[in-house]
Amino acid sequence: LMRIGIRHEPEAVGTANYLRNRCPTKALRKVTPEEAWSGRKPNLAHLKIFGCLAMVHVASGQRKKWDPKSEERIFVGYCETSKGYRTVDRKTKK
Repeated sequence: LMRIGIRHEPEAVGTANYLRNRCPTKALRKVTPEEAWSGRKPNLAHLKIFGCLAMVHVASGQRKKWDPKSEERIFVGYCETSKGYRTVDRKTKK
């Protein structure tokens, strides 16, 4: 796991909440809060470990011909509005 610092504590809390909503609970009789809300079982195939290394594709318009097509970043969460992950640059931590 990468050390990302206190600056990204809100991302950690958001990720913990995202995961908690996809775990079964006794209060809902072994149903996940996500399933109780949407009526569908959540797909867990996309889950990653918080702070793990993530390779992110760099679009061709944002790089030169011989530049790498991906860059290393740190995984910090899940995007709620689209399919994707939230990541942080390893060098700048932004």
